Amino acid sequence: MQRRFYFERGLSSWSDFNKSKINNNDGKEEELSSEIKKEKTVPYFITSNPLISIQYASIIFSFILEQKKDNSNLPIYIIELGTGHGKFSKLVVHDLHRIMLENGMERKDCEKEEEEEIVVFVMTDFSREIVDEFDGMIENDEIMKLYCDSSMLDLSNEELEITLDRRGTKISQMHVTSAPMAFIANYMFDTIPTDVFRVSEEGDVFKGLVTSFSTNSQFDHDPSSPHHIHCLKRMWNYEKSQSPHIPSLPICDEILENEYSENLTSDSTFCVPTRSCQILDQLTNFSSSSSLWLVGDKGHVSIESLKNQSGF
Repeated sequence: MQRRFYFERGLSSWSDFNKSKINNNDGKEEELSSEIKKEKTVPYFITSNPLISIQYASIIFSFILEQKKDNSNLPIYIIELGTGHGKFSKLVVHDLHRIMLENGMERKDCEKEEEEEIVVFVMTDFSREIVDEFDGMIENDEIMKLYCDSSMLDLSNEELEITLDRRGTKISQMHVTSAPMAFIANYMFDTIPTDVFRVSEEGDVFKGLVTSFSTNSQFDHDPSSPHHIHCLKRMWNYEKSQSPHIPSLPICDEILENEYSENLTSDSTFCVPTRSCQILDQLTNFSSSSSLWLVGDKGHVSIESLKNQSGF
């Protein structure tokens, strides 16, 4: 349903874009219901914030300086996950361009074979319609045209791959680059599958299972339609788990051992970001060089901040 929401609404998925119609399964436009029109769309407080953009650009520039000491002839790939409407990309690219010029670092001409690019900024999304919009943005902005490229990237796929539309470069765990990589992931990891566990009063661990359903008569006909968002209901069940151990993800075990196991009391519920950890591991291995992650979201980031929450 979440994927259909983005596919059907395109750039109007975000709260600063207004659109009264969406495409249905037959490719025809249909009027949005009054409920859909009123619903809150994807927020963009971080993704259009010029202050955060300047901070990110400054961090990326420091990363560029550090990496150029050992990788002077290689570009720095900046990969934005789930770019969406592209406003934040534009802000970061313009800020980074200004900082580079102020520090005497001019962007080299990639059309000259003897010269290498300093930065390649890659805008990604899983919707082809949205990625195609990036191409128009890039062509209409002289600064973005210097640095930017676009690529499909569906984080739900087990095997991730980036193929740059304009340059033709392919990057994956099978096509590892030796160039350093910086990743931007705003409002990204809260949309990725997460495992939920509960500790009973007896100290047993249970894994949470959720079932989504609706009493709407049209739900069975087209259960993934975003029109059902307002009538969607959820039912939780918990099954006993031997251990919340996550195979092949030692970072999850480290989180469980160092944080949750020492701080959880009985009758507590906690989440393990399994798919997020897998994505971090896969994308970091796209490069044999250094990587940088910049992540912006809202939420608790430590056990201490949860002390006043129920169950702690």
